[in-house]
Amino acid sequence: MDLNSMLKPIMKWVKNKKNVYGTLGMIGIIVILAMDFQYWADHIAVAEIGGGETTVPAPEEGEYEVVPKQVLSDSGSATFGRPNTQSDAVQYTFTIDENATFAVINVTHTSGVGRADIDLYILDPKGKQIASSASPEADESATIDEKKLKKSGPGQYTAVVDPYTGFNLAWNIEATVFYKVSCEECVCLV
Repeated sequence: MDLNSMLKPIMKWVKNKKNVYGTLGMIGIIVILAMDFQYWADHIAVAEIGGGETTVPAPEEGEYEVVPKQVLSDSGSATFGRPNTQSDAVQYTFTIDENATFAVINVTHTSGVGRADIDLYILDPKGKQIASSASPEADESATIDEKKLKKSGPGQYTAVVDPYTGFNLAWNIEATVFYKVSCEECVCLV
């Protein structure tokens, strides 16, 4: 088989504009996805928080370290949930200071009767909702990224736990805030 006979079907396929546009589009998508994956691979590290995996921003080498600080650990209960009313909602406040990069708020269902569904809403110091987790499950986890933390600023944040459905519900709530600490302030174990 000669080179000309091998190239002839390929050239015929390339001359069809639809094939070329489709191929170029697919290559473009692959390049964009590769760049996006590389960006996130460079900017995100994984930390273990409350038994589950949660992502936190990775520090740039030599500048600072990200240090977790638990700012809330409490429990709560409600006799029964009432969908769409928040009448039995329980509020918890916690403080987020300067240099916070990320916050994770977890609610863990500990007991109850029936199909438990607990929802979680996070309010900034001005009372504006900035995060939520309202899945049809009993355990919820909400995160606040650095951009939202900078916009909202330091102060008293509120976690609202809404027992959406179920009877005699009980839960634990924890909030962990990650702070940038300059390497001079870090205690290094050598």
